[in-house]
Amino acid sequence: MVVTLHFVGFHPRLILEGFEEIRKGYPIESVYLLYDGKQDRYGKVSLYNARRLERVLSFFKPALLRVNPISFSDVFRKVYAVLR
Repeated sequence: MVVTLHFVGFHPRLILEGFEEIRKGYPIESVYLLYDGKQDRYGKVSLYNARRLERVLSFFKPALLRVNPISFSDVFRKVYAVLR
């Protein structure tokens, strides 16, 4: 069983292609989508793309996690919580 963790930015199609390759070889247990939680244009695009991916991957019931990508400690806490 595999847990996938993806940071969603400007190119969600790349995430889908990678996810399909993983899905072909391994059973997926859960999916986590990290998105930029800042209130600038990058954050809004990241959230928009994360919601689109959430709809496309709805069969796997992905969890959306807000993260501040420029804060190492925030990213570490979110990834560590998923791994734990």
